[in-house]
Amino acid sequence: MRNTVKKAVGICVLGTILFLGKTDFSYAINIKGTDAEAGASMVLEKYYKENSMASKQALQNVSIVTASTVSLIQEPAKEETKTYAPIPGYTNLGIANVQDSLNVRKSPVDGEIIGRILKDGACEIISEENGWYYIESGDITGYVSADYVLTGDAALEKAWEAVANVAKVTADALYLRQEPNTECDILEVLGNSEEFEVVEMLDGWAKILVDSTEGYVSTDYVSISPQLETARTLEQLQYGMGISDLRIEMANFAQQFVGYPYVYGGNSLTKGTDCSGFTYLIYQHFGISIPRTATTQYNFGKKISVSELKPGDLIIYGESQIEHVGMYIGNRQIVHASSARTGIKYSQMYYRNIIGCVRILND
Repeated sequence: MRNTVKKAVGICVLGTILFLGKTDFSYAINIKGTDAEAGASMVLEKYYKENSMASKQALQNVSIVTASTVSLIQEPAKEETKTYAPIPGYTNLGIANVQDSLNVRKSPVDGEIIGRILKDGACEIISEENGWYYIESGDITGYVSADYVLTGDAALEKAWEAVANVAKVTADALYLRQEPNTECDILEVLGNSEEFEVVEMLDGWAKILVDSTEGYVSTDYVSISPQLETARTLEQLQYGMGISDLRIEMANFAQQFVGYPYVYGGNSLTKGTDCSGFTYLIYQHFGISIPRTATTQYNFGKKISVSELKPGDLIIYGESQIEHVGMYIGNRQIVHASSARTGIKYSQMYYRNIIGCVRILND
């Protein structure tokens, strides 16, 4: 490489000399040796001896690029390729690269929609077939368009941006405490197998988020692992007998907004609302007027037992006072505007302490 550069430099210098004066061309091309810079110096010396002072002056005004100067011009540094650790539980990771959600179909192209993966949700890619991935995500196995799925390093990069550490309760019941010690107040009791986002890890304690409430749990009674959102089935409801069409429509309508943001005091199902605003707006859509806050909603409806719950009924949560409300959708699940971190989401109905259940629909 260096010899090539030197030869090129020698030719440039000789070309400059030939352009400016009447150098003996045969002399220039017959210089022997591999040092282009040295060869150019010999030509210049001969040129100075044989030409006038004016020609010398003209040549001195020309900037001559030598091999030593060229050696300073280097190829641009190559960007370092970032490497990302695998996400536990995934061998061939795919990430939904969409604005809202990605349909999961029973078969490619026009197959029946059996679920959806929310933005940045994860799946395991099993195979590829004509632009479609056969995937497994959560409880769903089906097909998604490959056009909307990140793979390889792009998927890992996005996954590590979206991943959250999740604490799963391993005890029959677990206290959520106000401080990371056993002497402080108990905020509420969490149920077995319920999962919560970890905000911070401390010595022997995890700070977790329960809707909009932050508290501490002992790490002796939770298992903590990185997790990504996975697909949700469209069959979230198990209706059974005696469930009205209105309740089914209300529960299905509420689920359309899973993944949209939580905004305290907000009044938009798509731009953001809080827990009681969410239930208020769902009922409003069906022409039913209810109060705006969780406390007033609890006092407005008819109190019922957990065993009486039907889709569309409300569940009120808290410990010593009312703190949260969600809509029951059947199958021991609720949909609710949880927190600014998670937005509108699904949860198991016993994920935190239930204060009471309320029925507003009189059917």
